[in-house]
Amino acid sequence: MPMYATKPSPQLSVIIPYYNTGKIFQETLDCLQTFQEPTIEIIVIDDGSEPKHAAYLRQLQQERQDFKLLQQPNSGPSVARHTGILHAKGTYILPLDADDCISEDYLRLAVAAFQKNPKLKLVYCQAEKFGAKKGPWKLPDFSLDKLAVENMIFSLSGL
Repeated sequence: MPMYATKPSPQLSVIIPYYNTGKIFQETLDCLQTFQEPTIEIIVIDDGSEPKHAAYLRQLQQERQDFKLLQQPNSGPSVARHTGILHAKGTYILPLDADDCISEDYLRLAVAAFQKNPKLKLVYCQAEKFGAKKGPWKLPDFSLDKLAVENMIFSLSGL
């Protein structure tokens, strides 16, 4: 009986809603390619992009083949994230916007935090704006009570 090498199960699923984002999306994918550990899967949800953007995304997926592409009618980023989560196989989930980048040690540190404390439910980090606006993104101090009422952190938070 032949033995086949199998790809390890992903430890982390990165969920990326995409809507008419364009070529900046390649930077987002590129920042994820620096990771060896943890094992990741990348799921991109085309949230009803205009035809030229949808075609670009399909072409990019065929060229790179480093992400799974799902398509749905435009429903907004929260529905797109939910769609991606439903297809995710990872132990941990990381939502990432299609125009965001993460530091090369973020995934490793986030997974390590979850493994160190199994009761931990959420991990997030400091953020810095780049592009037209630059500098640190000032977030209020974390409060579970406040989070239940309004969003006080950006979408790049591991679950």
